[in-house]
Amino acid sequence: MKRNPFTPWPPSDTDLNWLAALLDGEGSFFKGKKNGVARIECQMTDEDIIAKAARLMGVGYGKRKPIAGRKTVYRLALAGPRAEIVMRELARLMGTRRQRQIRDSLKE
Repeated sequence: MKRNPFTPWPPSDTDLNWLAALLDGEGSFFKGKKNGVARIECQMTDEDIIAKAARLMGVGYGKRKPIAGRKTVYRLALAGPRAEIVMRELARLMGTRRQRQIRDSLKE
């Protein structure tokens, strides 16, 4: 897992809007099945994009060993109270479907 320098939360409006756009298209918001903890996940083959998103959320990121003939996939995950804070900040910037996922993730 690669570590990133932490960006204080919340980031600038420009970075927050960038993160919202990325996660609206490529992210997942849900409660963990085993522990019911709010989670944000995102994966893609562009390491620079995952690295920036991870830095903005203050998490590291990892990679999966590529399947023969395919690109490496990079992944980040954030869970627990920090994920809830990020979700609450991003919700207003998201589309309807992601807003619903966030709402469901934050339900007690």
